[in-house]
Amino acid sequence: MQRQKMLTSLFRHKEDNNIMRHYLQSPTPSTTKTFQPIDLSAKWDCGVVSKVRSVRVAAFSGKRDFEDGDYRLAAAVGVLQLTGHREGAVRTELLIGFSNANDLPQPTFHLDDTRAFGTMSLAASSFGPLMQLVHLPNAHFRISSDVNLIGVASDPAMLLQTQ
Repeated sequence: MQRQKMLTSLFRHKEDNNIMRHYLQSPTPSTTKTFQPIDLSAKWDCGVVSKVRSVRVAAFSGKRDFEDGDYRLAAAVGVLQLTGHREGAVRTELLIGFSNANDLPQPTFHLDDTRAFGTMSLAASSFGPLMQLVHLPNAHFRISSDVNLIGVASDPAMLLQTQ
């Protein structure tokens, strides 16, 4: 009796294996799903939000110009350089310049093999408040190929409200 129960349970096990093997080898069209890879590429046109990981600060007299690559700021009073998390294969950076000049440069965005780099320029009176903002524990920034979306916020949800 014991032997018959063992054989019956073994038979059921083999039967289950055969059923499983059948579905693995020849799936029916209704259960076959088309493989679609996940798109993990950054969406630079609608903006990428990144948490501020590090901040570099420089204060100037306002009598000289500041230059970093293509970015040129006349009568620079200060500069904040924010570094964020990596987005795909590139690191994210935002350079914010502060000046007393009447004509401030327009925001810019550059993307190369190693970094995504945004710039924006603000009035010198914003230097202190922005310095406090970027040092908050939950500070985030957004960079985008649509330079009108570049910004900084104390909470990432605030950046998503301006699209």
